[in-house]
Amino acid sequence: MTHVLRPGGILDMLEYGFRVYDEYKRIITPATHGGWFPRWLAEIHIASGRLGGTLDAAQHLKSWVHETGCYSNIVHTKFWTPLAPWLPGNDIASRTANEHAVLMREDVKVGSCSCIINN
Repeated sequence: MTHVLRPGGILDMLEYGFRVYDEYKRIITPATHGGWFPRWLAEIHIASGRLGGTLDAAQHLKSWVHETGCYSNIVHTKFWTPLAPWLPGNDIASRTANEHAVLMREDVKVGSCSCIINN
């Protein structure tokens, strides 16, 4: 990226945080909630770690970009999107979040199915 970005250019990066949050934006873990999705993500974290990977890129992007020493004016912004359209209210923020949530729900369904491996 540093080789193709011109001076004054903008680098926009996006990474999904592989965590589940409640309506108060607190992390849900298998210990705090018995749902299948927090358990599934916890197992994905474990499997990734065993293979030498990490699913925490979203938490590290800013520091990784900063450590290159090639960029200035680094801004890190978090976006929160529900995985199902459950937000109450008819205000624009709730409606927009619920519209995004419909798409996210479909992505989660497809992603869950594509990770099943039969030996």
